[in-house]
Amino acid sequence: MSLVVGWLMEDFVAIASDGKAIAKDERGSVSLAGEELPQFHFFTPNIIIAGVGDREFFGVLLRSLQPLVEEGLGDEQLFEYLATAIPLAAQGLLRCAPTHNEDLRLMGYDAAQKRFRCLAWTRSENFVEHEILYGRVLVMGLGEASKMLARELAVGRLSQIKSLDEVRPTLEGVIREVSALVPERINGNVTSCLIYREDRADSTLANEASG
Repeated sequence: MSLVVGWLMEDFVAIASDGKAIAKDERGSVSLAGEELPQFHFFTPNIIIAGVGDREFFGVLLRSLQPLVEEGLGDEQLFEYLATAIPLAAQGLLRCAPTHNEDLRLMGYDAAQKRFRCLAWTRSENFVEHEILYGRVLVMGLGEASKMLARELAVGRLSQIKSLDEVRPTLEGVIREVSALVPERINGNVTSCLIYREDRADSTLANEASG
């Protein structure tokens, strides 16, 4: 996937992506390959993983985690189980097939801690875990200029919204705007998702937007 933009707040997490993936040929050259590809995956209705990098790596990673997900369904510790398993599985896959770039995010509701969380791992840091703080705009992708532009646009647009209903269209709009400026990297076939707490999300968003 070439661009993923998300937003983590106390009572929800949202993410949008442009639907492209990268692939490598036998010489190790990296190129964009395919559209309408999975840019994020639901482990459960409340837990998702997103990734930027080699689509084969991402697919194998998902398959390796599926038995854990199936066994842990209904267990409030599932988010933490995945947080432990993802970097170990990613490090193991690298020993079998090194990748050019890989950037992973685990997002959603941690039932054990009773809060929304976002954890980040990158290939360049050997998948050492980083926890993202509330209010942060999350940007992954290829090309520093594209990511910088997407972050600046997202911060500005998200600071102006007043309703939870505006979150997904705003994130999708950021990707489409970057797409118009960097067409060789990104397209407009955008998909998005939102996980939230119905009892608090709108009130929290209103408070953050006015702060």
